[in-house]
Amino acid sequence: MSIFTPEMIANCVSSCDERIASVQEKLDAWRIYGKVLSLVDLEMETKYEEKIKNFENNIKLVQTEKLLYKTLANPKSARAIFPKLLSKYDELMGLSYDLSGNMVISGLSAEGDHLEYCASSLKQREYIRKLCLYGEKR
Repeated sequence: MSIFTPEMIANCVSSCDERIASVQEKLDAWRIYGKVLSLVDLEMETKYEEKIKNFENNIKLVQTEKLLYKTLANPKSARAIFPKLLSKYDELMGLSYDLSGNMVISGLSAEGDHLEYCASSLKQREYIRKLCLYGEKR
């Protein structure tokens, strides 16, 4: 028996959907901005591609989290999937740190914002790790 009720899973999946939609809106706006920049200054467009890649990666992170909830909801899910989900999440987090650091270097983000992001993402990663551990051990 899972400690994750259908209602709890539905709320978690709904939260993921809301976060994906929010990031998608930002991504769409940045894509339009990038197209305008490409008309004016190709170097500026290249600089803002990091921001677009970061939004795309953030969507993948939340999609991975959503998949984790859906996998937890299915009691017949193979336990071996949970370490793979954590590995995928870690891979995406590494890319996220690289992109965030590149945005600091290019001047798109402040170093303090990058450091704050890294600190808060570690808390989220630990949460994901615990969910994966629970799924693997159940």
